[in-house]
Amino acid sequence: MMSPFLSVLFSLWLIMFTFNAFGLVIYGGLIRLDRIDEITSAAGNPLYYQLNFNDNVSGMLTLFAVLVSNNWPSTTAMYCTL
Repeated sequence: MMSPFLSVLFSLWLIMFTFNAFGLVIYGGLIRLDRIDEITSAAGNPLYYQLNFNDNVSGMLTLFAVLVSNNWPSTTAMYCTL
């Protein structure tokens, strides 16, 4: 019973890792605190600057927030604006 669960978990991690690698290349360094006014106007919440692709950990957290549909329209609006 544990083997199918681990294979699904590994597959999910592999897909997220691939998207994270592309996110680091495309969006790495765009979200900075000196652009907080643009981020606030696009996302609505000033704390959404923490959902970025500046490093691997924050990139995986960003993908997890999108995966669980945690207010992802605001996140995508922030990236489209920047």
